[in-house]
Amino acid sequence: MLLNGIRLTGYSSTEDAAQFELAETTVKEVAALDGQLLAVTDDDGTEVEAFVGYSVDYIKREGEIIRMRAVKTMDDTTAAAIEQLTQKVDAASAKAEQSATAATEAKTQADDAKAKADEAKSQAEEAKKAAEQYSTKADGAAASATEAKEQAAEAKSIAEQAGTSPSVRAASAMYVNATVLTNQQVADVRELIEDFVPGTAYGKGLTRRWDEKYYRMAKDIDAQTSTTYQPGPGMESLYTLIDLAPDGIRIWHQPTCAEDSFTLGEKAHYPDAEGPIYVSKRVGNTSVPGADEWWVLES
Repeated sequence: MLLNGIRLTGYSSTEDAAQFELAETTVKEVAALDGQLLAVTDDDGTEVEAFVGYSVDYIKREGEIIRMRAVKTMDDTTAAAIEQLTQKVDAASAKAEQSATAATEAKTQADDAKAKADEAKSQAEEAKKAAEQYSTKADGAAASATEAKEQAAEAKSIAEQAGTSPSVRAASAMYVNATVLTNQQVADVRELIEDFVPGTAYGKGLTRRWDEKYYRMAKDIDAQTSTTYQPGPGMESLYTLIDLAPDGIRIWHQPTCAEDSFTLGEKAHYPDAEGPIYVSKRVGNTSVPGADEWWVLES
């Protein structure tokens, strides 16, 4: 048999491919069959089988035999259709991958949003607890302020009674000068407060007048200390100034200790005795009047 005139010792074929064993030829001659009509004939030229639309896919010499495989090629229309289909599949795969990526990002963002929401909820709960604690403290402060007001009223009553009787006044003065007074009480009974006497011992918290001003003992003062150091500038560690204006309202000075701070509802002149009157809006107020929300001008 012959394949396009070349000695053919055997062949086999499937639907899309054919394999040939060729002899008495060269690889170059076999390669030249690529793209040609492959015709199998008897030695006398009688056609046995023909392969149309095949291209050479494989050539190998094995001794005197050359093995060749040819595969069926597609026409341009089919190839173009397959190419388009491949492109569509690739595009669909890319979109699917993008969708998967977007879904992953969306899930991540959702997880982040949930985490932030949980954190915000936790912060809100903490803020609520803090507000409740502050409310409790505010209630306690209000109660303390009420108690201080009642004590001030009592001290004021004693002072008023002191003006009607020498004996009552003496007893009241003794009581006032032996009692630890609040700042408001000092203002109410200031006329009964005794002068500071050097060489005298004073207990912590007692109030005395010195150089027309009032001072509270910041600690226990013994006789030696009161002889050597008297109230005034530079003595803040021993004596706390309670500077009263003529109307009995404290003149604001920067507080140096807790006892020197302004309590809820307490009034203060600022910046001096002629300055406007401010009202404290909290307990333990140490800020400058007019500098923040913790002071309001008296209406």
